[in-house]
Amino acid sequence: MISTPRRLLLTLAAGALLLAPLVAVQLATGAGRAHACSCVEPAPPLEALEGVAAVFSGTVRSFDTHRFEVDFGSDRSESYWSVEIEVDTVWKGSVTATTYVYIWHGAACGFDWFVEGENFIVYAFQRDFRGVDADTLFVSLCSRSAPIERAAEDLHALGEGHVPEDGVTGADPASSAEEEGTPAPTPTSQDPPRSPAPPATGSGPALDDGERIAGPGASDAATTREASAGPPAWAIPLLGGFVAASVLVRLAVRPRLRA
Repeated sequence: MISTPRRLLLTLAAGALLLAPLVAVQLATGAGRAHACSCVEPAPPLEALEGVAAVFSGTVRSFDTHRFEVDFGSDRSESYWSVEIEVDTVWKGSVTATTYVYIWHGAACGFDWFVEGENFIVYAFQRDFRGVDADTLFVSLCSRSAPIERAAEDLHALGEGHVPEDGVTGADPASSAEEEGTPAPTPTSQDPPRSPAPPATGSGPALDDGERIAGPGASDAATTREASAGPPAWAIPLLGGFVAASVLVRLAVRPRLRA
């Protein structure tokens, strides 16, 4: 018959073996949702207004109606997809009643707050992407874009604004650029934006190492480098669980020392 101390040790060992994989899975799935970039404190509303191409508010109506990919060569590309917004108020920019903005199709720095049917204030910027209409509007994680209920400071500072003109803006910008024969812009040091020295003024830095920029060209973004390679977070509790289990089993089954 197994003594109580040995039974307790074996129970603890079994628990360690069961919990370690569960903790590892939780860390592995959670790590996939983490943002790989960080943002500095946003500029005040009026300062942010000066640094972007358009500021407006409206209701999100659809996602991913239009999509395009920007090819930077050397096996580097970025995918963007559309967010259709029914605009109700405009403070800056060539924005019509239906406006499509574009967000980066990725979890790292893409603006993932948009919810269909909800109202947002949007600070949008433009990029000089090859083969994409120059008037295309983009939204980043590090702009002042936010749900309207969190934009009281912005609404107070920006004032009344005006009603948008009828029409559709930003539909399928890659195709329209091709149809209009828009010459492909020559990539510059800011196309694609490259990585970081966080700016003192809060303006988005350019990338130097192919990492993704967090924010618009004149917004409040700073991009952080990913941590150096090392064991994944989930491996540590998994290994620890196995080590703990093996120690407990050894203690439980080792022969008792004779007096």
